[in-house]
Amino acid sequence: MTWAKLDDRANEHRKQLSAGPEACWFWACGLMYANRQKERDGFIPDAAIGMLYPVKSPKRLAEKLVAVGLWERVDGGYRIHDFEPGPERNRWSSHAYDAVFDRDGERCRYCNGVDDLTIDHVVPRCQGGRDCADNLVVACRRCNSRKGGRTPQQAGMALQ
Repeated sequence: MTWAKLDDRANEHRKQLSAGPEACWFWACGLMYANRQKERDGFIPDAAIGMLYPVKSPKRLAEKLVAVGLWERVDGGYRIHDFEPGPERNRWSSHAYDAVFDRDGERCRYCNGVDDLTIDHVVPRCQGGRDCADNLVVACRRCNSRKGGRTPQQAGMALQ
């Protein structure tokens, strides 16, 4: 999952107002795309424009963003004007996830189920939880969805 940080008054900025709502959504999708890339430099290749969001004319929206100054046309694609990448996320290796599954006996730590297992952050990232072994547990998709962005206590759930 990627996050894009936007100014809470971005919708009032003259460039966004000039671009219009469809182009602004396209711009936000471009921010998220650029933040997911390894280089994290704000570059969006021409080949990726059509994948940002399903619209009839992605090229038209990209050019509109260039015209209002939100993007710049560069060789091979576009660059987001004043792009500032979000914080790097700790990307765990499959070995690290395997270690959590081994530790938890390949069972959901909430309901003890064995089907459709995922990894859950006990303290969610949205509440400052970290990607570290003592904050990760195995959870079935049903329990993980039920818990959502809450701690087990907030969700009325107990770790087993």
